[in-house]
Amino acid sequence: PDNTLPMNKDVLVLGGGVSGMNAALELADQGHRVYLAEQAGHLGGIALAVRRTLEGDDVQAYMADLIERITQHEQIEVITQAIVVDHAGMPGMYKTGFQIGPRMYYRQIEHGATVLATGATHNVPRAFSLGEHSAVTTQIELDSLVEEQPDQVKAWKTLAMIQCVGSRTPDNPNCSRICCQSAIKNALRSLDLNPELRVFVLYRDMRTYGFSEDYYAEARRRGVIFVRYETDTPPVVTPEGDHVQVVFEDPILGRKLSIAADCLALSTGMAVNEEATEDLAMIFHLNRTLDGCFLEEHVKLRPTDLSVPGFFVAGSVHAPKN
Repeated sequence: PDNTLPMNKDVLVLGGGVSGMNAALELADQGHRVYLAEQAGHLGGIALAVRRTLEGDDVQAYMADLIERITQHEQIEVITQAIVVDHAGMPGMYKTGFQIGPRMYYRQIEHGATVLATGATHNVPRAFSLGEHSAVTTQIELDSLVEEQPDQVKAWKTLAMIQCVGSRTPDNPNCSRICCQSAIKNALRSLDLNPELRVFVLYRDMRTYGFSEDYYAEARRRGVIFVRYETDTPPVVTPEGDHVQVVFEDPILGRKLSIAADCLALSTGMAVNEEATEDLAMIFHLNRTLDGCFLEEHVKLRPTDLSVPGFFVAGSVHAPKN
């Protein structure tokens, strides 16, 4: 008779963001015991900083519901402040060791498969006086500002946005896939609060793919001005009192224009934490792309399988996702 080996049906999910939590729920609902390990002290990831989607959905209400379903699920054990330190075994019979909590106590988990959903971080490059002037912000911060301080937005006369800041550069060659729709989203929400607001979007390429194009058309219809810039002639930002002066070249007029912006929102996108993926790639013997994402086994035939059997990838640690 053929030899049969016992197989552990439990699954380890690394990363407690949107992708990790959804992966854990899907698996738990199918009857698998799931260990959801998160390096931070709480679940949620970067989505906790987002208030609305482009379509207007309430992200925080969705996140609260998702976290509650995770914590109440009898098949899911949530482990926060967990750092992977060692790993051994074979598909169906893996053992992964963690140091957990402030006291870094050691715990080993036995599981049959692993889902990597460690996500990406909010990219904050040193550019255009970001972090140095109060009028310069990021799209993710503007998203919260519109929700929490509408009176401030109503007082603005001019809102400027610069796309591809810290993305599509030699250091971070990816398009982050979310910046263009974030800009459109915040422009439309700002105009809802302040219909007289002048909005300028300085872009390299507008990539509102799929149904997001409808919102781009809506922004154009409502008077948002889109101006393209080349990489060798980027906009120049100069602080002036409580606002910033933004000088850019208009390719249609063929001349330089200057605007005084009450707020300058930079589309900075996402960046994968390369140190974190490097550590995990060494521990689990996985392949990575040049920019630190986990590399799938085959882009068409096995798009979520990794090179080691029993390892799978989900979310933005695989590539930029919306």
